[in-house]
Amino acid sequence: MGRLHRLLVLLAAISLAGSGLGCPSWPGRTGGSPPGDGNDRLGRDVVPERYVLDLAIDPARDRFSGESRIAVRVDAPTDRVALHAADMDFTRVEVWREGVSLAVSHESGPNGALLLRMAVPLPAGPAELRFAWTAPLPEAPFGLYRVKLEDAAYAFTQFEPLEARKAFPCFDQPEFKTPFATTLRVPRGLLALSNGPVVRREVAGDDEVFAFAETRPLSTYLVAFAVGDFDVVGPAIASGPPTRVVAVRGQGRLAGFALERAPVILRWLTDYFDHPYPFAKLDLVAVPNFGAGAMENVGLVTFRERLLLLDGERASLRDRRASQSVIAHELAHMWYGNLVTMAWWDDLWLNESFATWMAAKTLADVAPELETAIDVVRNAQSTMDLDSKRDARRIRQPIQSGGDVYNAFDGITYGKGAAVLRMLEAWIGEDVFREGVRAYMRQYAYGSGGTDELLAALEAASGRPVAATLERFLDQPGTPLVDVALECEAGRAPRLRLSQTRYLPAGSDAAAGDPWRVPVCVALGGEGGARTRECLVLADRQQEVPLATTASCPTWVHPNAGEQGYYRWRMAPERLVALATVHGGALDASERVALPGLYDALVEAGALPVEDHLRVLTHLAGDERHQVVEAVVSQLAHLARVGVPDPDSPLGLAFAEAVRGMLRPQLARVGPEPRADEPVAARLRRVVVLPALGGIGRDEAVLARARELAGRFLAAPDAVDAEMLELLLPLAARDGDEVLWEGLVAIALDPPSPGVRSTVVHSLGAFEDPQLLTRSLDLLIDGRLRAQDYRTVAGGVRAPQQPVAWAWLESRYAEIAGKLGPMTATRLPHAASGLCTREEGLRVHDFFASAPGVPSGTERNVRLVLEDIERCARMREAIQPGLARALVGNGQYGTSN
Repeated sequence: MGRLHRLLVLLAAISLAGSGLGCPSWPGRTGGSPPGDGNDRLGRDVVPERYVLDLAIDPARDRFSGESRIAVRVDAPTDRVALHAADMDFTRVEVWREGVSLAVSHESGPNGALLLRMAVPLPAGPAELRFAWTAPLPEAPFGLYRVKLEDAAYAFTQFEPLEARKAFPCFDQPEFKTPFATTLRVPRGLLALSNGPVVRREVAGDDEVFAFAETRPLSTYLVAFAVGDFDVVGPAIASGPPTRVVAVRGQGRLAGFALERAPVILRWLTDYFDHPYPFAKLDLVAVPNFGAGAMENVGLVTFRERLLLLDGERASLRDRRASQSVIAHELAHMWYGNLVTMAWWDDLWLNESFATWMAAKTLADVAPELETAIDVVRNAQSTMDLDSKRDARRIRQPIQSGGDVYNAFDGITYGKGAAVLRMLEAWIGEDVFREGVRAYMRQYAYGSGGTDELLAALEAASGRPVAATLERFLDQPGTPLVDVALECEAGRAPRLRLSQTRYLPAGSDAAAGDPWRVPVCVALGGEGGARTRECLVLADRQQEVPLATTASCPTWVHPNAGEQGYYRWRMAPERLVALATVHGGALDASERVALPGLYDALVEAGALPVEDHLRVLTHLAGDERHQVVEAVVSQLAHLARVGVPDPDSPLGLAFAEAVRGMLRPQLARVGPEPRADEPVAARLRRVVVLPALGGIGRDEAVLARARELAGRFLAAPDAVDAEMLELLLPLAARDGDEVLWEGLVAIALDPPSPGVRSTVVHSLGAFEDPQLLTRSLDLLIDGRLRAQDYRTVAGGVRAPQQPVAWAWLESRYAEIAGKLGPMTATRLPHAASGLCTREEGLRVHDFFASAPGVPSGTERNVRLVLEDIERCARMREAIQPGLARALVGNGQYGTSN
């Protein structure tokens, strides 16, 4: 692959050299003398058994103070104790044993390492560590941090994965689950919240003291606090814990939707697990500046405001769907992750994959009108793209550094794990799967359980070799590619020839790996429209299977029935096209929705001409299911970014015309404006089609409608339909001028709702004028936008403006990284993912090779992005001639007038 490939290899070597492999281990494990690195795994020589926390937090100040006692168990005599504390100024550090204080010194190491040294060895048995300290109360949204609004200040926490050590000294890794007894001292007039209910509230001088009930055993990353002048709405009680919604003062009026839906979701989850909600209370907290989307803290679940605060009558369908989906994800964690917790971060998938899979399953039952059941298929297609990269992670990735922990929160952990669970459930059966999960929960409740324990429970419930079947899906990167050939000969039963390898795009040098054990189900078309299904486990590289359900040659074959298996598949191009066009009506919605993403992957692998891909997209664009149309739109956007870099070229004009031809009939069916009596399905199709027509298709009628809506919105922000605003305002911003930009900034600073604010912030990233786009990004630096808004602004940037956004990041990298906090900062290289030339790839490489202060974990994301850019450049070269043949001159779509 030339020069860029050599640079990728060089960067990989540099990354390994700095990864921490071979660095000294923690003192206390091996007896080394330095304090060690706080991101290394602690041993179990000293184990915490209970925390007593007493913190004084004033959100108006930039520091807080605290005192704590940690009861520990010492398993063997030692003269040192290793734990965690970051950026703390200690006023007291003591070790007590049987009422006697032992002489102790302490020193700090990188990444929150804290080492206590005793002059006399601490004997085996119980002991207590005591601390008093002050520490920063910063504004970057990680650890214990503050949020300053115009007339108030608040404090919140985000401790997952490695940030509890910034709030109190602790053994900051998930296996150490203990009870927490917490007291918070805050200025009078403010409310304090934590994981348990308040058991004592009293005034002490200028402060108010809140003492909370001691919790069940928790990991440190699940401890949480919130302090401020809150609106508290509720409780709602529905055969479970009292549930409240907590918001900053004045926003409680928007809590009704979440307060109505959360108990419904919780009741469904309780029934599924056959286990009551495991903790004492449930508060859902809307946080105005939040680095994550939401966080499953026990009893105090935190969310971005947009996900929790929405007007149920006026909110867009997208917002209502997102709100319920994220609530379901976080509440599923009360069992997956909180009741039973991973011991170490390489089993993070046990938390996130299960919660992702469970959220989709929950919503399919409690909100069927949103038609979310098929969304998991499209999500799997996106995950497979990530899984095809050279640096793709395993699901169960060994964790060797703090950067590895941050990078574990990615599409593989969430998306691939969820897709593999869906495949496993389909293979062993839904009822059997549920019984295995329930048995696992019962056995490890309030403790730790890992992958091996879960697979053993599922194996016991099913009687099938679950561990052997899942082994390579969990421990080997990549997606299987199953080749399928149908053979029909006179005198013999029809048969399938199957073979497997790893799916890789053309030109990739990623390792192919070993064969998977792939549960494969094949759908077959028969005479008179009959449909049959046959299943097997493909365990070898090649396998021949006689068909048992039909004596005649099938009219069609779909190699992944119901798209329940985690694998891609391939047939001869003529069969691929016929399956989608001639036989598409015989496929179910899940099978149709997967075709655009699958065929795009085959185009990139060189297994399908792009002309055939366009033919299939044109056919599927008329589908009645909005998910299928959305899958088509997603691939049209990808083809536009990769194959049509100049929208004003003859190819660009012809491509836009082709898109209009595909999507205008859909808009004509549902109409350009919502109607009070229209079905949800019509609204969902409009949500997909309208912005695609204006954006990719450059439809002038849609763009004119967007400009008109933007004018009405500036005049009366409360008077515009929230859903139409979400669809059209970014289109208006594309060609917007300074008047529109100034108007949007003013509304972003004083929005009518969090949902409207998010739409406005996203639109600020859509301006094509380079100066206005740069000014939008500068709002993140000057404080008018918050750290959480970085991803929202960046998400509005279209492909032609990616070089402008990248140049801005180069010039402001240190400032924006400091505002985002370490976990989000490691992902900043993804700002370059939209670039598509080798020259741009070299520029990205050179920047990160020399940029100072790059946090650990960034180097892996740089490699992923460099591969994105290289793949885009290769694919552009491969498909542009085919696009030109199909669209320009005498191509089937003609030319634009």
